[in-house]
Amino acid sequence: MLRLVIKEGELPGLRVAEVAETLSISESELFVMLKSSNDAIFRKLKIANAFWTDGEFFSFKSIAGLIQVSPDFELEIVPKFLSENDQWRSEFLFLLSSYRWSAFFPDRQVKYGLSVESSINDIMASIFLSMFDEAHHLPIRTYTRKEIDGFELEGELEEESIFFPVQDGFRQYDTRLSKENPYNYVIASAARILQRDSQNYELKMSLGKTLSVLGPQVVTTNSVPRFVPPRYSKWEKLFQLSLGVIEGRGVDYSDPDGLTGPGYIVRTADAWEDFVYSVLCESLSPYSVSFKESFTFGSRFQTCTGKKRNLMVTPDYFIRSEAHSPCAADAKYKFANDGALSVSNADVYECCAFMEASDSRRIVLIYPGADPHVPCREFNTVAIPEGTIHAVKINTKISRGEGSWHALCDAVKEYFETLDPVDIYR
Repeated sequence: MLRLVIKEGELPGLRVAEVAETLSISESELFVMLKSSNDAIFRKLKIANAFWTDGEFFSFKSIAGLIQVSPDFELEIVPKFLSENDQWRSEFLFLLSSYRWSAFFPDRQVKYGLSVESSINDIMASIFLSMFDEAHHLPIRTYTRKEIDGFELEGELEEESIFFPVQDGFRQYDTRLSKENPYNYVIASAARILQRDSQNYELKMSLGKTLSVLGPQVVTTNSVPRFVPPRYSKWEKLFQLSLGVIEGRGVDYSDPDGLTGPGYIVRTADAWEDFVYSVLCESLSPYSVSFKESFTFGSRFQTCTGKKRNLMVTPDYFIRSEAHSPCAADAKYKFANDGALSVSNADVYECCAFMEASDSRRIVLIYPGADPHVPCREFNTVAIPEGTIHAVKINTKISRGEGSWHALCDAVKEYFETLDPVDIYR
């Protein structure tokens, strides 16, 4: 399996001839595969022209993630602000995949491995369901000896109960081939954990159906098996994944070890916008944070018809508090390298319109960053007659547990509290 890594929107990108030679196919066959992947992405996420090529090179823009291009070729598209040697990049993509601007591709399976860190449960659930769909046609059944009471003879009769029957009948022992066993118990336990933690309604429903297929499971022993019987080898990968879920482990596609699951693609700019909204809502809990609230900036007058309508502008977020002046904020995904990072003239003009229409004296532009030691830092300010534009970067290395998420939110809260009180306070 060939896996190539490319940065989102990177130009010139990967060389067509080299990739085709590595796969032992023609360039035209490679283009057919890439176009098929682009068509699949468009159907799922409605992104036109994500695939770019000039005939010699190819790249993908406005998306990030991992997708199978062919049975022998996987393409990993890394967000443009991350470096290709960042092993934690998968966790950030997993995080973004929990938002509405992402899609899974069950028909385009990619390789995964288990990680010592827990990660976003929707990814785990998708992989779990994909593996279960492959294996459930041959259910795991073992012989189970049960003690039953009844007047109908169904099993081996206990002799003493003939003379001294219990209230419910004769004591009997029955040996049956049953789905109730330690192996299914482990798989069902993992399904319950994923169902509890998943944020996706469809995944929750599918996991519920999985539990009903497995049937009731009752633990009968304190020892948990580590492998399934050889005759049920199709279940082995799912069983090992289930053990990982129970132990609090996650998945990692940086070091695949044979697990397969659906590929996924994220609309990066839109997912970033939703992610920033989550951070602001968590960080500024005493405040009111609105999303996509429109303000009247002016009016349009159609001379020939005499019709007049308002001209609206819409910042991504607007922050209010009884004790503070209103503050606009906007998520920004496009930027240059750190050395030349600054607010573009086009963004300055847009901010002027936002502040004038919303009657605010401040706007905060929020960019993605990757500095694990500084969760939130300001890198540029622009003073204009309407007020002040603040440009900040927030750290995206936040998916390793609750502590890092809270650290990011605390840093964002502290930043907003330390803004110049002349503009922010009444």
